[in-house]
Amino acid sequence: MFLNNQKGIAMFSVLMIMTVTTLLGTAVWFASSRETLATELDENQTQAYHFARSGVEAAIGLIDSGNINDYLVTANDVKQVTFYGDLGSLKDIAINDYSIKYTITELEPESNYKIESEGRVGGEDGVQALSDLAMRYELGEEFGGGVPDLVDMTLFSEKSISMVGNAKITGDVITNSIDRESVELTGNAKINDTLSIGPGGIPGNVVRINENAKVGTIDNLVVPRNYPMPEFPVFPEFSGFPQSISVSGNSSKTINPDDTSWYSKIKTAGNGTLTIDVSEGDRVIKVGELEVGGNNGVKLQGSGRLIIYVEDEFTMKGNSSVNAGSNYNTVVMYFKGNILDFAGNTEFVGSLFAKQSNFEIKGNGGVTGHIITGGNKIKVTGNADANTRVLYAPNALLDMTGNGIIQGTAIVSNFTAVGNAEVYYDNSIDLEFFQMLDWGETTGNRTYLN
Repeated sequence: MFLNNQKGIAMFSVLMIMTVTTLLGTAVWFASSRETLATELDENQTQAYHFARSGVEAAIGLIDSGNINDYLVTANDVKQVTFYGDLGSLKDIAINDYSIKYTITELEPESNYKIESEGRVGGEDGVQALSDLAMRYELGEEFGGGVPDLVDMTLFSEKSISMVGNAKITGDVITNSIDRESVELTGNAKINDTLSIGPGGIPGNVVRINENAKVGTIDNLVVPRNYPMPEFPVFPEFSGFPQSISVSGNSSKTINPDDTSWYSKIKTAGNGTLTIDVSEGDRVIKVGELEVGGNNGVKLQGSGRLIIYVEDEFTMKGNSSVNAGSNYNTVVMYFKGNILDFAGNTEFVGSLFAKQSNFEIKGNGGVTGHIITGGNKIKVTGNADANTRVLYAPNALLDMTGNGIIQGTAIVSNFTAVGNAEVYYDNSIDLEFFQMLDWGETTGNRTYLN
């Protein structure tokens, strides 16, 4: 009897264990299935968004080409056209099975358009994700119009991308290239989000992924991207003769609003501090050479903005800083020379437009703000932190090594990253500086409506 009870208890225990195991297995399967489904939904929504973005770019390409009037049809006093299809095959013929649909409507005054774009994943048999975008697009004016689209990606590299080691990009990456193996990732290199290659490019030919390297998804641009250089401004002229300032030791000096605006050289060293009183407006200064060194540097006083024109040389070294702890919109520098160097533990907070110089951010050097240059090479090395918001160098090779970091958006001709170099997206970008510049008439103004 006792033995039978033991057997009964043992059998009951086995049944309980089997039941619990089954329930746990079901729960794990259910959780795993939900996680997989959530991942698929996220991927589908991301893909739908990129289809919608591609529709916007296709519409802008058609408007910029000057051929839009060949397609617009007037109905009820409204001029518009709608295109349907897939990447690389969009026609103004209505169909039900499409991944991209966009409509262009002409607005008043002339040269104003509304673009509405829909991205769809799944087709007519079962739509899995939808994304809608709307934009007002105005063709560029004589001055100040046509700031290119700068904030919908982490990196644009027109011709090539090479990533080695643990190099990483977080955010979307775009290239116009369709050349064989023009995009190559080796080692543990990663592009965490979408890589868009040139129109008609075949991913298997254009992109080479070796070893443990990874790319999120790969798609095609509908039209190539164009990033022109803005016009470099004319430097102001001042009467009289330039002065010079040197601040060193433990001394300090202030440039007041009524002081001269023209200097042959400004230099800081040691524990010296130069304060520039900008008052409440724009303080304009022109200087031949600007050398910021030592443990302090240049700081601003007042609520206005410093606009500084540097003709020949700008260097930072030691533990120096320019405008540390302030907003990068409060300093605008235009640099005409060839020598531009950020080294040591330096910090520059402001926006910089260099006409032609190459430059290097190295050591523990840091830049917070926008950088525009017409140069052909930029290096970010060591532990440098380029919190650049937008690095706009459409003619340049961007070469990153060591633990160099770029936070924001980079627009370059070619891109290489080695070691632990990293570029990651920042959606807090303020484009006030870019809107100050003359972009000519080749590109329109974009205003998103949703």
